[in-house]
Amino acid sequence: MDDEQLKEMIKSKFDELRQWWKDWNYSATAEEQLAQLPNAVDKFILQEEYAV
Repeated sequence: MDDEQLKEMIKSKFDELRQWWKDWNYSATAEEQLAQLPNAVDKFILQEEYAV
């Protein structure tokens, strides 16, 4: 993977995470949903297919 492909992959993942966060912010209403956010973000970040 060259530098441009790597940059595009990283940008895409950040865009996906940012959109996920916005959507979640508007839909999370219960305290339990709020408590799950750190674990959900960790799982997203640590997905093996996205590891660089």
